[in-house]
Amino acid sequence: MIEGIARGTAAAVAAAVLVCPVKAQTVADRIGEIRDGAVRMSFAARDGVCGRGDRTRIVSRTKRSDERWSGCDAGLIRVALYLVDGTVVDLETHVGGRWRSGGGGVDLGTVPALEAADYLMTLAAVVDSDPGKEAVFAASLADSATVWPELERLARDRSRPEEIRRQAIFWMGHAVDDDVVDALTGMLGAFSSDRLNEHVVMALSQHGGPRVADVLQDLAVDETASVALRGRAVFWLGQMKESTPALIELYDRLESTELRERVIFAYAHKRNDEDAMEELMALARSETNGELRGKAIFWLGQVRDPRAVQFLAELINR
Repeated sequence: MIEGIARGTAAAVAAAVLVCPVKAQTVADRIGEIRDGAVRMSFAARDGVCGRGDRTRIVSRTKRSDERWSGCDAGLIRVALYLVDGTVVDLETHVGGRWRSGGGGVDLGTVPALEAADYLMTLAAVVDSDPGKEAVFAASLADSATVWPELERLARDRSRPEEIRRQAIFWMGHAVDDDVVDALTGMLGAFSSDRLNEHVVMALSQHGGPRVADVLQDLAVDETASVALRGRAVFWLGQMKESTPALIELYDRLESTELRERVIFAYAHKRNDEDAMEELMALARSETNGELRGKAIFWLGQVRDPRAVQFLAELINR
């Protein structure tokens, strides 16, 4: 009787084990079991990321026909972490390539990209500056991972070092989700550090488009913002594609000679843009402010455009 009960109990336990399998360990669980030494892991890269395996990184949102993809491996993201007493003290990220044989440490193999990104963003919120920046970089490259909300929280966290917060803002600029533009716009002017605010402007410019152009125009004419920040808004507007109409409109809205000079500089660096060259020549011909007119003439002399050469010759011979 007792023996039968025992057999029945053992069978029930075995059945329960089969019905309730042991939960698989996450990346965080596996790394959490390691106290000292090196840990390696690999995971899939998001579309538009490639590298050459060494410390050189190439991250492109352009088509793969772009010449920057030449000799570039769109393989796995490889991350090496170095732990001392259970704390990550260093981190390296490589795009493509392969691990050296005999490197030692624990190799987790290829892990789910989403798990890797979650672990790395959690790490970025607690570790020191250098490994924290590298964790943000690696997480931002993970396939199918939407990390920009965590990046925004990290950027707004005043307890974290500024260099990590700048890194978070930078990679928000590379997020493909349109909602990130709203998040970045809401962050403009939110920081006491102009360097952080300037990184927000740069990140916005990476997304481009008419909406971002309007945001940067409004910032450029906002007299409550610092001249330095307004100047960065003009600069990054000038770096955006098809932004010449916005620059032309902005020039007329600006009263500051210094900021108008930034617009002239932006025209000059759009040397392949016919409208920008026409506007630069118009300013060289008829701008009433002598200082600004001189700047337009100076930059026309630097652009090495046949139209500019002919215009300047005609201007001299008038």
